[in-house]
Amino acid sequence: MATAAAVAVTQPFKIPGKKMRREPRTCTLGDMFEKDEEGNPRIFNAELRCQSGLRYRIPEHQRHPSWKQEAKELLVDTVFRNYPMSGFVVSEHSDNGPLYYDFEDGQSRMSILQEYYNDGFAYKTENGQEVKFSQLPHSVKRQFENYKIYIEVMCDFEENAQFEVFERLQFGEPLKDKDLYWNRRDYTYVQRAMEIIDSEQWKGTYMNTIGGITDKKRTALPSVVTLLYSIIQYHQIKSAESNVSKRKTMWKSFRAQASKLNTTISVLDEARIELFLEYLNEIIDQVYESYPKQFRETVSTWNNLAKQTGMILHEWLETETLPVLGREAVMQSNQKKWVEMMVLERRSGDLMFKGKKTMWNGLDTSHKQNTDDAAIAARLQRVNEFYADREAVSTQYSIVFGGAEETE
Repeated sequence: MATAAAVAVTQPFKIPGKKMRREPRTCTLGDMFEKDEEGNPRIFNAELRCQSGLRYRIPEHQRHPSWKQEAKELLVDTVFRNYPMSGFVVSEHSDNGPLYYDFEDGQSRMSILQEYYNDGFAYKTENGQEVKFSQLPHSVKRQFENYKIYIEVMCDFEENAQFEVFERLQFGEPLKDKDLYWNRRDYTYVQRAMEIIDSEQWKGTYMNTIGGITDKKRTALPSVVTLLYSIIQYHQIKSAESNVSKRKTMWKSFRAQASKLNTTISVLDEARIELFLEYLNEIIDQVYESYPKQFRETVSTWNNLAKQTGMILHEWLETETLPVLGREAVMQSNQKKWVEMMVLERRSGDLMFKGKKTMWNGLDTSHKQNTDDAAIAARLQRVNEFYADREAVSTQYSIVFGGAEETE
């Protein structure tokens, strides 16, 4: 009789195969920061990033460096002392032209070192002097330029493997969702979200996307992608999970949505997205027609699914399944409710989203601001109760509002 160990040995192992070739290389900072006769970078230009057209580039999915001055100086100090530094990782590309290399790890360090090399900031010496690179003695400049760095080149990699490597390399300093979505902006949902943001139908002023989405301005991208994801996936998620407390349709999480983000958006779902945006835009227009924007009032909250738009969307998704006969009347009634509620909210100091947020008094703590389906449904139910009998519900839960007149 075969032993368990013997049986285990005969089992085929599912070990992943190689996804790329790796080549080690070395160069000096002087090589990397070489300039032409006019003083322009020949090899690498951190300021131009991927638009430089040079041999080494910073791809769009990389974050912009945000190091404090002390950390910058410490990095420069590492070079002066000839201390070891972690290597750099680049991916090799050709695009049917000359080879070039994208920094997948270490671009912040390389950018900051070049910033110092270009007199972008001063280094404070041990005796308190602040000195820029151009002020250094010739021998110290050569010492800086001769500092050797180690570069690992990813070659012949499978499609999108460089993105996976980039994400894994950031585990020590986790990428934010805005970076993860931007990293996969060629995915169907992300690409569609960016197209919608640039369309005339999108109200950028109210959606916190004035100027669109760029590599420097991507904070709003997760909210917009999640909006589309919720419209497309809500009914499938609801059908697969009957327990509402376990459903997180509007949870703004790249990893939770990743398996669906590159799937095809059907013609029907495209139409549903258009219908909801039209529905939401009508509410927004009426809210600010009824009560114009006030001095210093923040209006860019309508892409936040933890606030009014999450409840509006949840209600719309539930209403769209009603029989056609009578559905339009319910939709119009709901729109009227949200116009009145948002005008009241804007005129009040402690109602739903400002101050003490007394509308949510008595709700479970987890239901007061989370974006799982149960929390949004609980808040929506409270709003509906309040709207149906304002005085009774306000008394019951000590809800504070004021300064509002009834909208016509």
